[in-house]
Amino acid sequence: MSGSESPCAELKGLRVALVSMPWALFDRPSIQLGVLKGFLAGRGAEVACLHPYLAAAAAIGPAAYRAVCLDGWSGEALYAPFVFPEREEAAARLFSRRMGRGPDFAGMRQALGRGLAELAGAVDWSAFDLIGFSLCFFQLSSSLAAAGAIKERFPAARIVFGGSQFSPEGAAALLRLFPGTVDHVVCGEGEPGLLRLCAALVRGEEPEAVISGQAQLPADELADPDYGDYFAQTASFFPGAAFVPGVPVEFSRGCWWNRCRFCNLNLQWRGYRRLSAERVFSLVEREAGRGVLDFFFTDNVLPPDEAGRFFDLTAACGRDLSFFAELRAGQRRELARYARGGLREVQVGIEAFSDSLLEKMGKGESVLANLAMMKTAAACGVRLSGNLICGFPGSTAEEAAETLAVIDLALPYDPLDSAWFFLGRGSPVARDPAAHGIRALTAHPAYASLFGRGIARRLSLPVLGYRGDRQRQRRIWQPVRRRLAEWRRFHERKRDEPPLLARDGGSFLLIRQELEDGRVLTHRLRGLSRRIYLAGDEVCGVDEALARFPGLAADRLAAFLREMEDKRLLC
Repeated sequence: MSGSESPCAELKGLRVALVSMPWALFDRPSIQLGVLKGFLAGRGAEVACLHPYLAAAAAIGPAAYRAVCLDGWSGEALYAPFVFPEREEAAARLFSRRMGRGPDFAGMRQALGRGLAELAGAVDWSAFDLIGFSLCFFQLSSSLAAAGAIKERFPAARIVFGGSQFSPEGAAALLRLFPGTVDHVVCGEGEPGLLRLCAALVRGEEPEAVISGQAQLPADELADPDYGDYFAQTASFFPGAAFVPGVPVEFSRGCWWNRCRFCNLNLQWRGYRRLSAERVFSLVEREAGRGVLDFFFTDNVLPPDEAGRFFDLTAACGRDLSFFAELRAGQRRELARYARGGLREVQVGIEAFSDSLLEKMGKGESVLANLAMMKTAAACGVRLSGNLICGFPGSTAEEAAETLAVIDLALPYDPLDSAWFFLGRGSPVARDPAAHGIRALTAHPAYASLFGRGIARRLSLPVLGYRGDRQRQRRIWQPVRRRLAEWRRFHERKRDEPPLLARDGGSFLLIRQELEDGRVLTHRLRGLSRRIYLAGDEVCGVDEALARFPGLAADRLAAFLREMEDKRLLC
């Protein structure tokens, strides 16, 4: 139901509980629960959303909770022994390997175990006709543990799992492996499948065990999220405003690019849809009215045809709003417009600093475009985060060497993270492994360690293991990973000014440059050199520069650009 529609009585009398377990981020509500509540409540159901991840964060401490969230696998390790007690030693080893010696595995497990008992005992689960768990990455063990604890006290409870965790094959295997824990699994888009399940219950019919939600929900039927339960529970677990939550916002579903060969994030969606700028702005205004100023877009990438209009609206609204969003490098020309409307942080799909590797990945961008986006973000005061994918199957030593050289040029800009390639089930690479030098697909080693290899293989989980050129990839990408760590340390120094700062004097340009060894250099450009350097904020590539300066000889331009690159002044 959209915000302008009135409720109907299709599901009147149905009582539904929706649950999101760790390791959802505790300082924001679950958009999955919020949107599903809005959708079901708009059809007459009574819906309560529970956020046990708040209790977990309070129990082990916010700092420890954040650290586990950042790793993910360690979170699965903490809950897996509640489901597979015989795997506790293996889980402890995996946790120690991922988190180091500092965190207390046994102490955290005890605190989380108490939380499971409280969750099962403090709620009258028999009051609900349906209990739904939303599962994204790294919520499988915690959700299975919670569902098992509820079923132990309330055997007649009807439990459904759904979310991006499941394929139809994995859903059927889950029901076979945990017959007394999970009754139904919704695969694909949540609202259509959950509606089918709920409607069957209202009619007194026995629903299917595996329910396909692959039907596409039109954009005008997407519900406004209802976050009221989250804010009420936040006050209980973190009294006295221990933190100020941010709110997730959904602008679109799917990905308008959807060609990256490593990506499996859109398997649950059929087709790309987006809301209007005005609709999204009304959602932001509503949440701002309750005291929220920080928002996080959940989109794979913002829709370029609506995002500009949206940020024009936020720029004019008179509120000091802050947004996080994911963008493609090709959206850099709109970044200043977005920043005026409150875009403060972006994650950009950089992924590689090698043109040939970007082509293998299906990114549809160039190294120059990636660097231009990083430079533009710095100029606009927008914090940029992103990854360089190391170990992409079939990548070469030459591509790793090219990456090292480009990092030197990117040094003044926000550092990127090292992300080791993981194989997503259903991704183009997984669908055609031989084309990428992959000899065999296997259960991921972490899942095999936590659940046992046989169960991990049968569950068809979203992250796979594989056999291929992994050892060679580790060897050729190790220098890149070390260089990325050096890049981050360079930016962790305290400084009064950015590492590269250009000041325009009208007829000349002063450039202040800080080097890795601590030296500070000053460069002065005059006349045509100044104009070419400043044009770098608008043009991207030699051909564009030549078009911008007719009459400029190509060899002269090339010589100037080489000099700037050699001095690491121009990307």
